[in-house]
Amino acid sequence: MADDKKIRHIGIDPHTRRRNKLGKRAVGCEVSDRWLEFPENSDAVPGLGDMMVVSVMTNVTEGPRKLCDLTISREDLTKALANVQTVHRK
Repeated sequence: MADDKKIRHIGIDPHTRRRNKLGKRAVGCEVSDRWLEFPENSDAVPGLGDMMVVSVMTNVTEGPRKLCDLTISREDLTKALANVQTVHRK
């Protein structure tokens, strides 16, 4: 085909390709074929905050499979991440 010469392939690193495949509401594990899948919406629960059900997913031969759900608050997740220190290794 003559149009094949007009196609320019852009290299994407494996990390970016996997992130794109999982979608905007997922966070993949860097060492296994598992990921956290966040919901589209969360629920405001008086006294508890912004609650959401996060699915822990894995990939098996039949396709994606849910291992379990975690019901967490957005505030608790944000606070926990704010307390994680970054260590620069050489």
